[in-house]
Amino acid sequence: MLLYPLKGKQKSLSEPKYGRSPEKDYSSFANFCEYFSDKVDKDLLKKAFIWCVRAHQNELRKSGEPYYTHPLEVATIIVKNIAYDDTMVCSALLHDVIGKSAGTTIDDVRSEFGETIAKIVESLYKISFLERQTIGRDEYYRLLLLSLFTDVRIIMVKIADRLHDMRTISYLEPELQHKIADDTMQIYCPFAHRFGLGAIKSELEDLSFKVLDKKNFDFVVKRLKRSRFEQERYLILFTDPIIKKLENIFNGSATEAKFEIHGRVKHIYSIYAKTLLRQKDIDELYDLIAVRVILKTNNIELCYKVFEEINSIYETVDGTYKDYLKNPKPNGYQSIHCAFWGPDSQKVEVQIRTQRMHEIAEKGIAAHYRYKRGLVPANSVLEDPRILRWMNEVRGLLDRVEEVPIEKLLEGFSSGILTDEIYVLTPTNEIKVLPKGATALDFAYYIHTEIGNHCVGIKINGHPKPLAFELSNGDRVEVITSAKSTPDIEWLKFVRTSKASSSIVKYFKRRKKLIYQKGKEIFNEILTNYPVHNKSKAFEVVSKLSGYTNPDDFYYNLFLNTELHSAVEQFFQNVSQHTSLLNGQYDELLKVASLFNSFRKKEAIKILSNPDNKLSFSTCCYPVRGEKSLGVCHLNNVYIHRSSCVELSKIVNENKYQTIEINWDFIPTKNFVVGLTIEGRPKISVIDRLTQLLNQFKEIIINEVNIEKDNDEFVMNVFFFVRSEHDLTMAKNFLRSSPQIHNVRRIGEPHRN
Repeated sequence: MLLYPLKGKQKSLSEPKYGRSPEKDYSSFANFCEYFSDKVDKDLLKKAFIWCVRAHQNELRKSGEPYYTHPLEVATIIVKNIAYDDTMVCSALLHDVIGKSAGTTIDDVRSEFGETIAKIVESLYKISFLERQTIGRDEYYRLLLLSLFTDVRIIMVKIADRLHDMRTISYLEPELQHKIADDTMQIYCPFAHRFGLGAIKSELEDLSFKVLDKKNFDFVVKRLKRSRFEQERYLILFTDPIIKKLENIFNGSATEAKFEIHGRVKHIYSIYAKTLLRQKDIDELYDLIAVRVILKTNNIELCYKVFEEINSIYETVDGTYKDYLKNPKPNGYQSIHCAFWGPDSQKVEVQIRTQRMHEIAEKGIAAHYRYKRGLVPANSVLEDPRILRWMNEVRGLLDRVEEVPIEKLLEGFSSGILTDEIYVLTPTNEIKVLPKGATALDFAYYIHTEIGNHCVGIKINGHPKPLAFELSNGDRVEVITSAKSTPDIEWLKFVRTSKASSSIVKYFKRRKKLIYQKGKEIFNEILTNYPVHNKSKAFEVVSKLSGYTNPDDFYYNLFLNTELHSAVEQFFQNVSQHTSLLNGQYDELLKVASLFNSFRKKEAIKILSNPDNKLSFSTCCYPVRGEKSLGVCHLNNVYIHRSSCVELSKIVNENKYQTIEINWDFIPTKNFVVGLTIEGRPKISVIDRLTQLLNQFKEIIINEVNIEKDNDEFVMNVFFFVRSEHDLTMAKNFLRSSPQIHNVRRIGEPHRN
């Protein structure tokens, strides 16, 4: 109730009434938006409205109204009660388009309206889906909802959506009414409060209270109706001397007022919470009626001045003074509160604040947001200490908008508070908590190890997805299993949870042990067909010839690799006629290694041509193209050494790694690093010769030079890029042809080249 100024009262635009026709409704809505903002993107707004109407064509609400009027009402609530913003308003118009008869998908929204609106609409769709489910564990349900609020605009649209649902809740079944009202009171009222949306919060509380406790709601309404006329008359009586005082202070007139005074009667649920719940009478409330003084200035000191003037008229009620100017509430609310003894000893609460404070009190963070467009993440508004700290940081940054560019401000919002976890649903609506980045396969193993081991497919929100699909908050995950399916070792590349990875590793350890035993049985079975005197010596020879020095690897591959199986069979068949070889002269068997050459060449080609295998060149011997070399295989890595490398046998013998012969045709690398140690005297002559080498052989490039010694003998280590062994030989010969150079040797070789 506006008490001052009356003559200069600016007529506000009432909310449009919708349902006449899409054309007329859009015209009314567009005019409404332009009343609140001169920066309306009319083309974007109209396109969103058309999409809204198309998605909901022939669809009616329970009230019988065209369904498209609901998102239109939601957008209207945002424009009037929060702030006009193209992204937020269009998201409101589109918040219910997914999954409707028009077949609109989130990809359609993304292609037409961009990534930001698509993300908001997708989150709103997930939230609506959750609200339709029966989900236990309230604390997880709240966290799941919070995790979907990744942008302030999602929260704002959802609160507006809930407000319109509550305004039309009477058309629903009583049981559903109760569920929605309870969720509103438990979740959305705290949201609205934490973001300072005072007017919306009060209306949501009253509407929920009416459903949840109709008896007490009607009782409070009846008590208020009985005295409303008297209360309004009393407000005029109370404020009249205050108005005269303030007009003198501000030297203003009613037509150019520098302040406003509003009167109100406390809203219904608030009265109930402060009286009946505490077994008090309504008449005991000192703030049942209240006066709000709004100063059209940013000068906080004037708020204190106004308080002093009112106190010169009326005496304060002891213990009611509260200074929220210097000590704002957690949601950013600022004001002076104090109750005064008015005429007839009636208590009246007075609130004093600036215009900016009033906007923040009524519209919360949106009052800031109006001036700052862009993504503003927010994960929660409940009572978690982390969330409260985050909200304070948000407000602190927003208060610095004049001194910090918006891009920098948004960087301050990048660190969320629930970023370490995601909340997803099972087909029976149980909430499961997984680490951020978890995949669909992680979910399967989270449910049960055997479900993960037998997983063959995944459905996310009803749609098939790959096992490596990264889950998002609110996803509903269904695992498809088959008794015949077993894990794939490639799964280890994309699972993120320790349970999934350890389960897969454990499976393959068990499998490898089983395969190892079967491979050993196969080898022993082969030997029974031949007169072998020493089976262990025979194994040593055959495994060495085949490149498997580790018994586990040999037996494992003997079972899985049919080519190795055939090579071993063929080997014993070929030497079985030489009884002496089988009966003891095992060293002679090493001379018939050619029997395994075909197998080893095929094996090497298979490993080298596998794009998943990583090739590395050893820095202990620096192999180059054309040199006889061996590859040491470990997991998906192949470490290439020269065959003459002094470290090679040590590495292989100690670790029992498989080795393969390198076929350079399968090595894509063009340039190889090789090191030479050059010794000579004088220093300048050695450097000159090196310069001549580079000038004459353009294909040879120096990578690094280190001076090792510079006294009696000048010694330096030079690392070149060369294309092949031929380039290296040319470089060594050219350097050695200089009389000033006494020695040139390969780094990694102790002897002279």
